[in-house]
Amino acid sequence: MSTRRLLAVAVLTTSAAVASTAPVAVASTPPAAVAPTKGHSNTLTCSISTASRGVSFNPPLRLQRRPTAITATLALRDCRSPNGRQRHLRSGTLRVRGAALAGCTGARDLRGTAAITWRDQHGRHAGTSRLASQPGTQVRSSLADALLASRVTSGPLKGHDARGGIIPRGDLLRCHNQGLGTVHGTGRITFA
Repeated sequence: MSTRRLLAVAVLTTSAAVASTAPVAVASTPPAAVAPTKGHSNTLTCSISTASRGVSFNPPLRLQRRPTAITATLALRDCRSPNGRQRHLRSGTLRVRGAALAGCTGARDLRGTAAITWRDQHGRHAGTSRLASQPGTQVRSSLADALLASRVTSGPLKGHDARGGIIPRGDLLRCHNQGLGTVHGTGRITFA
């Protein structure tokens, strides 16, 4: 799966935050307000946060773009199904692995894979969703807008679009002088 959107979220959120000294809220449209697509209503909304390792960049991001490996493990919690169709999905783990030509101010040539391992209300395995970037969708300058902008291609929620945003935390300005190897943050993701 090509997770250009998921990788773009990680790189672009970092880029947007580094470009400004003020705290950056990456989502310009709150995920809960995402319009349903292709006859789907908002099927599932979850809180999302980076795991202990955060979104990792190897080598660390610097001012100049260079080939960079990107890995992330994100926790999905407190999942709610407004239409009741996916009420069995309560939490999950999203794993992203990819690469890009990336730096403090942006990224291009994003490619990779992503999958969500779902859990039910009892913590039991409830399926695995694979995600792919949506062809023709352009990555925005805000990482949060691009965050998780993908399509579920298999498993639970197949055919649904994912949209979300993450608010990064920490000293992102160190990217310009020391390099930035990891970013942490929290936000929301909606499947419609």
